[in-house]
Amino acid sequence: MNYDIEAVYKKVWPKMQRPLDIGYVNFVVNQYRKGKVLDVGCGFGELLGALREFGFECYGTVASRYEVQECKRKGLGVKFHDASKKFPYPSGFFDLVLSFGSIEHIPGWGNALGEMHRVLKKGGSLIVETPNHSVFRKSEKYQETHDVIDTVHFKEFDFHELKREIEKRGFSGLKAHSKWFYYPSHYAFQMLDAFFPKKHLPYLFFSAIKD
Repeated sequence: MNYDIEAVYKKVWPKMQRPLDIGYVNFVVNQYRKGKVLDVGCGFGELLGALREFGFECYGTVASRYEVQECKRKGLGVKFHDASKKFPYPSGFFDLVLSFGSIEHIPGWGNALGEMHRVLKKGGSLIVETPNHSVFRKSEKYQETHDVIDTVHFKEFDFHELKREIEKRGFSGLKAHSKWFYYPSHYAFQMLDAFFPKKHLPYLFFSAIKD
């Protein structure tokens, strides 16, 4: 499938844009030591900008020249790159690789997962977040935006499939998480998170390690 990604962004972004998700920032900052981090499909660099403030050495890739320009205005080291292809970084370069809401947009998502493994150092960590196919398609957000989501989602995963695909690329120690646990003021959600199965959440959120 081919599409004009610049045109898609201009169409979908007003419907989908949301502020920086502090739950993910808290998760990364509290769970991982400072080092080199790659955000695959980094968008406008909101997450990278926040992590930079916490001392991380930040890199990013995105398949939109418009977003690359915006990231560079913020002083972020972001490259224009199709994540289906070999990443423009050497093997074993990063301590942490992030894919928040991007894997579903990559035509060659399997190759992208393999490249995430390659560019990580031994003992480095991967974090992947993506809509849960078995839940997300029933949501109000999907009903409001399905005309463009169907255009840009090359692959949607359920809990077990995403776990299996990550493990196939050589990762181990997979853990499922919920971002709600990392919102300091959302105690009710934190209590719910302790009992609610992760496979039923609207967004899949996995961490894994490169042995």
